[in-house]
Amino acid sequence: DRIGEKGVYVNPTLHVGRSGRWKLEHKKAAQGLTPEETVTLEATYRNNEVRLEDSRKMIEM
Repeated sequence: DRIGEKGVYVNPTLHVGRSGRWKLEHKKAAQGLTPEETVTLEATYRNNEVRLEDSRKMIEM
């Protein structure tokens, strides 16, 4: 909220982390993932959702 009040411009760079997620998705489809890789992939999905929600909030400011 303070960022909007100060008139600061923010670039949310939603694509950060996308290449790692794509790499794991391709590996999952081709040969499967280790349990650790599965946890990592699930975390990238959650982190992406948080970034999207934060970006939506900034747009609404």
